[in-house]
Amino acid sequence: MKIQQLYYAVTSSRSLIIQMVFTLNAIYYVTTAELNALQLVLIGTILEVSILLFELPTGLVADLYGRKQSMVIGIGLIGLAHLLEGGIPEFWAIAVASALWGIGWTFISGAEQAWIADEMGNDGLEQVFLRGAQYSSLGRFVGIGLAVLLAEVTSVQTTIVLAGGMLVMLAIIAWRVLPVTRFEPITRADTSNLAQAKRTVRDGYTHIRGNSILIGLAAITLVWGLASEGFDRLWGRI
Repeated sequence: MKIQQLYYAVTSSRSLIIQMVFTLNAIYYVTTAELNALQLVLIGTILEVSILLFELPTGLVADLYGRKQSMVIGIGLIGLAHLLEGGIPEFWAIAVASALWGIGWTFISGAEQAWIADEMGNDGLEQVFLRGAQYSSLGRFVGIGLAVLLAEVTSVQTTIVLAGGMLVMLAIIAWRVLPVTRFEPITRADTSNLAQAKRTVRDGYTHIRGNSILIGLAAITLVWGLASEGFDRLWGRI
């Protein structure tokens, strides 16, 4: 299988499975877990804050250890998150799952594109990104229909658990089949990867703390995400 086809298969499959959960989770939170309005908003807040806090640290995994490793960790974490929230319909479990989902997404964010860019170079990369986005959109569309079908045949909770298991399997398959031939880690001879990661995170947060523009952008992003939670999480109770 060509490298482009592997990229299309992994990204579209991930989009399909995650969309299965997105299609049903609002219904699941209200009808099965019986969360109240405050709990629904808190879940969304945990998700947004976890993404904000872990975007920089998890990005270092892709740079220091590998794009594929970052992708696999992210897909696996999101799968475990869905297994947890679907397996235990309680607020604490769903809250932990939301944090895991946010952290998992920061591992995936940018890693898929960086992996295919490493393997292909610049030859036809724009077309691959465009086709990958098209396949991902198709995957999300199919995921909506598949989620509804499975929920009708089984239940909403079972479908979410099944999707979590599928994501864990996808992570295992990605680990086994995705090649890594051109990745060059950003390392220094005088320090370990862990020490370099700690230093980079510390320097990054120090730089943000000392820059009013970056602080403003981070604050706007956080407030915008939190402001949307009222609608995103409570529409299922309308």
